[in-house]
Amino acid sequence: MKIFLDSVNLDYLEKWSWLIEGITSNQKIFAKEGIHDIDEAYDRVKTIRNHCNLEHISVQLPLRYDQNEEDFSLIDKFLSIGWEIVLKLPPILDAIPYIYYVKEKHGNRINVTAITY
Repeated sequence: MKIFLDSVNLDYLEKWSWLIEGITSNQKIFAKEGIHDIDEAYDRVKTIRNHCNLEHISVQLPLRYDQNEEDFSLIDKFLSIGWEIVLKLPPILDAIPYIYYVKEKHGNRINVTAITY
């Protein structure tokens, strides 16, 4: 079993680093830490990658899902931080081209979480 922390709080990551193998994040999680800008989010992910010994850093980006060049550039920018970075995508049809893009260009660095009942 792998345990992930839904946080980008550096104090929490340090406190729980002995237990967790990675983190997941999204815009709401970044906002809880006062991070509202994509460049600030990028800097926080780089800091986490450089100072925490985690296997997985799953990041959901504010994509428009209309296959525009800005979305793909943003994906490339974040995934270039390091091999630990994984793109978190919603389980929607519009995300399928993004899944293929990441798989083709960056390997299987994708997290799609679907909840069923």
